[in-house]
Amino acid sequence: MTRGRHGHTARPYGGPRKVWHPTSEDDFCERCGLPIRWAWTEANKKMPVDPDEADRDDAAANLAVWRNHLRRLCVRVITAERPLLGFEHRGIPHFATCPPLVAERDAKRAVRESRRAAAAATPDVTEPEQLRAARRGEDLPS
Repeated sequence: MTRGRHGHTARPYGGPRKVWHPTSEDDFCERCGLPIRWAWTEANKKMPVDPDEADRDDAAANLAVWRNHLRRLCVRVITAERPLLGFEHRGIPHFATCPPLVAERDAKRAVRESRRAAAAATPDVTEPEQLRAARRGEDLPS
């Protein structure tokens, strides 16, 4: 390899060297294998987002997605105070569509609801004698 005019190593094919960066925003979900895109939140955290653009009137898509001046994919939550702007499109967080996460969330919700139903079925015991009887497993006096 020879040195070029400005001291850089000349490439045999003449073009700039293409380097793949592992910080690429295109990726696949580790849980379900679906494609995702990593976007930066306003708190400077990475968040997985579904790669497809959602309709502008889709209520499930609660993220505003845009590219900033550095071509970085950014997201924020759409609120009444900060509606969708013209240069943004709607996006869906992958947390809401990942099948394993959705199944896990539904199972936790079912357990929570069954515990609430069991708690509602137990009598409201407030008197000390009723508490002692309840602890001994006796029938509560009426």
